[in-house]
Amino acid sequence: MKKHGKLAQASFLSVLGVVTLFYIFIFGFNVEKKIIFDPFKENQPIEEFLVPKLKSGDFLSKDNMKISYWYINGDKNLPVVVYCHGNRQNMTYFQDRIKFLVENGYRVFMFDYRGYGSSE
Repeated sequence: MKKHGKLAQASFLSVLGVVTLFYIFIFGFNVEKKIIFDPFKENQPIEEFLVPKLKSGDFLSKDNMKISYWYINGDKNLPVVVYCHGNRQNMTYFQDRIKFLVENGYRVFMFDYRGYGSSE
């Protein structure tokens, strides 16, 4: 009788584990989309210090998705800083963070991740 009890308990725990994993995968992906991937599409106005040096445009990724970018011109003798913004906001929200670079002559390349700003 003890063998049947342990077998039933092991079976129950196995089924419980499978059901738990099922719920994690089903509900976990929905939670991820709401918490982690919540991109801002709205753009902030371009600040005055950027206007004369800013070139904005788009390029296509390998799978033909439009990716928006900014290139801020500067001193050709200084390196180009590739600025990858954080999660949630798009590149227009990070103008204050690149102001130091622009004012000191650095060239800056920024882009919006997929789904952010004007990127597809």
